[in-house]
Amino acid sequence: MVKVIIDQDECMRCGFCTSICTKVFELDEKGETAQITPNYQHKNSSTGEIPKKFDCVEIVERKCPRDAVKIKD
Repeated sequence: MVKVIIDQDECMRCGFCTSICTKVFELDEKGETAQITPNYQHKNSSTGEIPKKFDCVEIVERKCPRDAVKIKD
């Protein structure tokens, strides 16, 4: 499993992650904050576990304007 973390303090809520990788990232109910989709959430909406590295998650980690998304093996 691979851990994905959104640092909400760094996130500028631009929607980049939710537009690039809809399987893993979505907006919250208010449409304001990025979160991990329920299928992959682990402990809270900012932390997730995915069974493998999705290419789109790696793109988001590399290109997030604020480096708010991290992948940990």
